[in-house]
Amino acid sequence: MNREIEEYKKFEKRIFILGIGKAAFTALLIGKLYYLQILNKLKFGKLSETNRVKIKIIHPERGIIFDKNGLEIASNRIDYQISFLKEKEKYLSMNVHNLRKIIKITNEDLTFAKRNFKRNRLNDFVTIKKNLTWNELETFEYFSHKFPFLDITKEKVRSYKNNYAFSHVIGYVGFDSKVKQKKKSPELKIGKTGIEKVYNNDLLGKEGWQKVESNSGGRIVRKLENLNSISGKNLRTNINSSVQEYAYKLLDGKSGSVVLIDCQNSGIISMVSSPSFDINEFSYGVKSQTWKNLQTDEKNPLLNKAIYGLYSPGSTFKLIVALHMLEDDNFNRKQKIFCSGSVELGNHKFHCWKRKGHGLVDLNLAIKESCDCYFYSLANDIDINKLAKTANKFSIGEKTLIDLPNESQGLMPDEKWKKKKQK
Repeated sequence: MNREIEEYKKFEKRIFILGIGKAAFTALLIGKLYYLQILNKLKFGKLSETNRVKIKIIHPERGIIFDKNGLEIASNRIDYQISFLKEKEKYLSMNVHNLRKIIKITNEDLTFAKRNFKRNRLNDFVTIKKNLTWNELETFEYFSHKFPFLDITKEKVRSYKNNYAFSHVIGYVGFDSKVKQKKKSPELKIGKTGIEKVYNNDLLGKEGWQKVESNSGGRIVRKLENLNSISGKNLRTNINSSVQEYAYKLLDGKSGSVVLIDCQNSGIISMVSSPSFDINEFSYGVKSQTWKNLQTDEKNPLLNKAIYGLYSPGSTFKLIVALHMLEDDNFNRKQKIFCSGSVELGNHKFHCWKRKGHGLVDLNLAIKESCDCYFYSLANDIDINKLAKTANKFSIGEKTLIDLPNESQGLMPDEKWKKKKQK
């Protein structure tokens, strides 16, 4: 009997110890849950949300540029791209190696992606392949289950109707190397030249975002909420597409420029510089060899000769000289000067365009025939400083302030400039 009592007491003691152990474990568990879910709810909630939810930046659709008649000269096309989950960077080389087995991935694509891993702070995804063809898109979709960290992104990229005729005046878009990382995505393209650059703030629009949910392995399982991007404003120019394309054809194979101005509103009807380049290639991503070839070309295809090149005004300046002389009361417009085909000034002989000469010409005939010798002769009686003042009234030597970037400033020489530069 006593033995049974002793065993019962031992059993009770064990139950008591086990109960205390369970109570302690339960208290510890409750305490830990209280610590995680109550005291540190905000901290761990954010960490959990960060691990689960990823952000995709949605680039805005750039505003469309129209000509005078409402025809599109710069619009947008859909570009399918492959994006990589940034937090899985250590698997990038392996994924690219496997991806190269089914679609073409260039070294330039990989270099661009690696650079954006360091610069792109806003987006949880980095583009590693742009401009997918339909075959590449279908191939990737078929094998997508083998690439859990890759996703297809649909973007809008710039597309130009006549990519050579409008290259200098419309310009092109490209990546901003000076982007403020906290405000803009480094993959967002901005206007680099031409109208695209001058009106970039209006054309650009505003970025949006999309939240996607991923599992513990990084695979995207579903799309969550999103904020739509805001498209840029459309822009109508004074350019006439038909005239622009016709002017470009006239300059085919030549180095030069054509500018047509509306005399009523001073708007630019056409502005062409030749030779030209493919602005669509710049929009999609110009290859390094193409860029090198353009820079070393003797005819300077990247240069907008209409506003950046500096050239002598030629015979158009004769009208300014004539107006200057007419302001002089002692000048006789009917006095005739003999044009023999050349005039000697100093130790140099200047020839008239008509080598046989025009004979006797007065001011009216000199303007009509554009006689060089007549105006060469007037040079002996002209004060260069006074002529410069007259020319300045017609903005000779000043910028036109056209709404295009990189306009060069011309020159109207006077006595001071001549002594300084020509000695």
